[in-house]
Amino acid sequence: MTIGFPGVHRGSSIEQIANVVNRINQGKINVILRVTLTPNASQTTITDARISPQTAFFFDPLTQSAATLAASGSLHIHEANRNDGSAIIDHNSAAATDRTFNIVMIG
Repeated sequence: MTIGFPGVHRGSSIEQIANVVNRINQGKINVILRVTLTPNASQTTITDARISPQTAFFFDPLTQSAATLAASGSLHIHEANRNDGSAIIDHNSAAATDRTFNIVMIG
C-alpha cells in the first residue's frame, strides 16, 4: 500500500503549491512505503512508482520479528534488484507473517 500526499502539476494554484511546500517543511515528504515480508520465502517484491535503480532504502522495523531480522543483517536490496518501479528485498525465509517495516525510499 502506498500512502502519499497530493502533488502539484502544471496549472496548480499558488495555494496548492504553498500547501505542498509547507508539508515538505514539516518533514512530510512522501518517502515511506509499508511492507510486510512474504512468509516462507527468501524474497519479497515491492512495487512503487517512486522506486528507481538509484533509490536508497532504509528499513524501520515495526514489529519484534522485523527488528530481529534487521539486527541479523539478513535484509538487503542488491543493486541488480533495483528497477524502475520495483525492487526485490532479499531476506531469510521464515513462517512469520508479521515482519513489517516502514521503508524510507530516497532518490
